[in-house]
Amino acid sequence: MIISELFRKWFKLEKPPCESCEILRTQLNIANFEKKQLLDNILEFTKPRAEEKIIVKEIDPRPRAVPFSVRRSMLEEEDRAKAEILKRKEPDMIPSNHPVDETMRQDIDDLEKELGIPNG
Repeated sequence: MIISELFRKWFKLEKPPCESCEILRTQLNIANFEKKQLLDNILEFTKPRAEEKIIVKEIDPRPRAVPFSVRRSMLEEEDRAKAEILKRKEPDMIPSNHPVDETMRQDIDDLEKELGIPNG
């Protein structure tokens, strides 16, 4: 021990670090590295980015899903209009493949009376 101390003083050598000092130095290096990475990530977020193209879609003002009560009333109105056309027997509005006979008209009238639909 004394000889090693003499050699250190003569040749101006550093004292060898103790084990606990070496552990602390390693932990400090790890903490500094993590701190640098965190700072780099934060700075990356604050950098201005190239302007990204934003796609704007037109919003359809009408609702996509029609409530059942509205759809039912629309279908009923269409059916009434078709029945009226069949009653009038307008040849240009009746499909050519649709047979119209008196029993069919009578069935429609009976059904409308049963459901309480006024004749239009």
